[in-house]
Amino acid sequence: MNTDFFSHAKLDDFIQNFFDQAPDLFVFAKDKDLRFTMMNKALLKQLNLSSESEVLGKTDADFFSPHQAELFNNEDQELFRTEKPVLNRTWAIDNRSGGVDWYISSKYPLNNKLNECIGLIGVMRSTNKVGAYLSPYAQFSPVFNHIKKNISRQIEIDELAQICNLSISQFERRFKTTMGSTPLKFINKMRIDRATELLIKTHDTLSSISYDCGFFDHSHFTKVFKKIKGKSPSQYRKEYLK
Repeated sequence: MNTDFFSHAKLDDFIQNFFDQAPDLFVFAKDKDLRFTMMNKALLKQLNLSSESEVLGKTDADFFSPHQAELFNNEDQELFRTEKPVLNRTWAIDNRSGGVDWYISSKYPLNNKLNECIGLIGVMRSTNKVGAYLSPYAQFSPVFNHIKKNISRQIEIDELAQICNLSISQFERRFKTTMGSTPLKFINKMRIDRATELLIKTHDTLSSISYDCGFFDHSHFTKVFKKIKGKSPSQYRKEYLK
């Protein structure tokens, strides 16, 4: 690229218009305080917003669940720490019908003229648009939706295998290859994701939350939560609500 040529170009309007004319791309920028500084029309529409002014200066916590926002922020901090792009990450994000949609995301550092990182720019695409690239993930979408809808009860691996028309061994092998986790560990993670949301959004007792999220009992819930989150449910709730 001819950097001297582009150094004389006025790119502000071009960049905004370019991304606004890309309906299959969800584009945003953030500063190092994780506040949005830009969002294209496609992403505004996805969030049911009508104007970019509604998002400027706000954070993920204003638009997503506490747990989802935490995951996004952790990835942002990873980028700021390394100052390297975070490429082709896959995300399962709740949709309005109660299921999950899959996206592929890349984020890049934004530097000033002194080559200091001042923020990031992110680009996401829906798996429906990406097509075959994410087909290994897309094949498990019915499984994710089934787990989410039945999170309060015990879920057997054979019922998940049946959804994919696979034997139990085939399902476990393909799931681990694609997701990097066994089905059981993934189910527990989704249970903890739901429990985290209930800890933050409700005043339900820990026993009630453990039951609603499909754990055998309070002690089992606490053990799994601490293994995944590094602290007990009561500690997590107390620290978050400070």
